[in-house]
Amino acid sequence: MRKASDSRRRVWKLGGGPSFTAAEWLQLVVRYGGRCAYRGEEGPLQADHRIPLSRGGSNGIDNILPACRRCNAEKANMTEDEFRARLELQQRDNLEFD
Repeated sequence: MRKASDSRRRVWKLGGGPSFTAAEWLQLVVRYGGRCAYRGEEGPLQADHRIPLSRGGSNGIDNILPACRRCNAEKANMTEDEFRARLELQQRDNLEFD
């Protein structure tokens, strides 16, 4: 409960606007088949902001993707496009060395 309260306070301070609902989150997770939107891994998912709140993104469902903990942590303050480009480079580098 404290974590959710801290999250709402952070959103409010950053001007993220109204938050998405639990129903919207569940629909989004179903749309992605219960998998991470970035690497497709199964497991516990976290709400990740396509455009981080700290960079002007909103907390509306249109700015949210389901992400595994690993991707959410690695993405940090990057936008969705920046992180996808980074993943693509990593994949390309791995293919060159295989």
